[in-house]
Amino acid sequence: MQILIITPGGESISVKPVNYKSTDFTVYYKGNKEILLFNDTLTKTDKFKRSFNSGEIIFFDQNNPFFMFNDNIGKPKYKLDSEGNPKLIKDGDGNLTTNRLDIIKPFKKPKLNKMPSKEEEMDIDKNDPLQIIRPKFNITTFDIETYLEDNVFKILAICFGRAHFQNQFYIADYPTLDDLLKAAFDKLFTKEFNRTHLYIHNGSKFDLIFLVKYLLSRSDITINPIYKDGKFISLNIKYGADEKGNYQYSLNIRDSMLLLLSSLSKLGKAFNVEIQKDVFPYYFPNKDNLNYKGDVPAYEFFDSSKVTLEDYNEYVKRFQGRKWSLKYETLNYCSRDCMSLYQILKSFCNLIFDKFEVNVLKAPTLPSLAFRIFRSKFLPKSLEIPLLSRRVYNDLVQGYFGGHVDMYIPKGPIYPQGKDVSVNKFKLLNIAKMVTHTSIDFIKTLFKTVKHYDINSLYPSVMLKYKYPTDIIGYFIGDITLIQDYAHLYKNNFGFYKVKVEAPDSIKHPLLPIRNQGTCIFPTGTWTGWYFSEEIKNCEKYGYQFEIRPSGGWLYFQIWFYF
Repeated sequence: MQILIITPGGESISVKPVNYKSTDFTVYYKGNKEILLFNDTLTKTDKFKRSFNSGEIIFFDQNNPFFMFNDNIGKPKYKLDSEGNPKLIKDGDGNLTTNRLDIIKPFKKPKLNKMPSKEEEMDIDKNDPLQIIRPKFNITTFDIETYLEDNVFKILAICFGRAHFQNQFYIADYPTLDDLLKAAFDKLFTKEFNRTHLYIHNGSKFDLIFLVKYLLSRSDITINPIYKDGKFISLNIKYGADEKGNYQYSLNIRDSMLLLLSSLSKLGKAFNVEIQKDVFPYYFPNKDNLNYKGDVPAYEFFDSSKVTLEDYNEYVKRFQGRKWSLKYETLNYCSRDCMSLYQILKSFCNLIFDKFEVNVLKAPTLPSLAFRIFRSKFLPKSLEIPLLSRRVYNDLVQGYFGGHVDMYIPKGPIYPQGKDVSVNKFKLLNIAKMVTHTSIDFIKTLFKTVKHYDINSLYPSVMLKYKYPTDIIGYFIGDITLIQDYAHLYKNNFGFYKVKVEAPDSIKHPLLPIRNQGTCIFPTGTWTGWYFSEEIKNCEKYGYQFEIRPSGGWLYFQIWFYF
């Protein structure tokens, strides 16, 4: 038995010669399933092609396959009716259409003056029938304060709540850390916080590290995490099981820094919220002074990169005539962080909803929020963007690279002692002491000859002006340019191809990148990689040579994309 690996997906086709009633046949199998049988005597020495039930068309040369094309991969998938036909539904305009399951669709716009559901309270003006409903946003904020012990962070306090009411838990009030965590989460896992979105600022890199181990130890909850690139995107937790073991409540833990990538202090100022982040002596608490009451800790216990001496002196004035309590100030600081974050998130949610009619709570990260806004406000109904399968994605992602960034040493006409000096050496040579004040002014005017250029909004401008790949036409193995039946697809359609590249040594600025030990470089020489068809065709103009590898590629329809 001869095994021919023709993939996609690592599938093999088994070829078995059979003699039946003095006639030679060849039987082709996929797994244990017979997919083709033909008479060898009719095709013994000819080049021929055969169509398989799987949608593959394979070209043979004396029984040796040399090219395969499959137009069944990526075919539209529809929601089917009881008879197995695409189900017809009404679109937003009342027209009958099929319900495709494999495309990205525009989100439905919020309904006008819809009464709130049990799960979500709404702000409704009953006197305004045209009002777009703004959700009240079920948000809870959570924060942990820590201290260092033997260079290991330990939990000092936990606070969480909504608006101005905070639940507070301090380590000195509990026999062990587990007792503190149990008390905090027993309070959190109640009906009061059902369906809330619990935000922790920078939680995926810090706070959640302390919490996940404990949460996994609880047998009365279930956790469904979303984890990507070393970060927790969200933790969906179900709790409150009834007698039958069905969970009645749930909440979702998220990192607000994945939505608002800035410090809490800067965000508070940017959104101009009522409660701003305070200062705190991070380096003061330790296991032996948890109940400290006395003078305000010295300035050395504050982070000097965030707290100036002037800030510290203003902080000290608050405690004139009274003692500073570590427990009280820790809980106050922790609670203020929670309340400030709550006000920031509410402002952000209201801003996005008022501008785009999109609920921020539906998106755990800023990219997903941007995509949701795009789908709800800017994606035309007529445009169908396909959802990629994992198999297609794994190939295509190899053809995506970052931008080509060049770095130059800027030079201007600066002539100390008759020599040209690069601008970046201006300070190094201390030219200010080498020339008179008048000369410095003259030199500054010469800096104007050094031009700096940047390109803004490049992606949107390209999206506006150029075509995009959409539905998959098919997948092929072999060199498609050599097959008359399909060569026109290569010329006229977008595609991603695995190719052998030969970049000319003479090119001054190489065009195609490759990944090398985690770094993107633009080399000359020879290598193999996945690239977009239009990049390949463009590079051919500059002396690049390409050979499509046996792995083949993906072909796409192309459309104009309109904003």
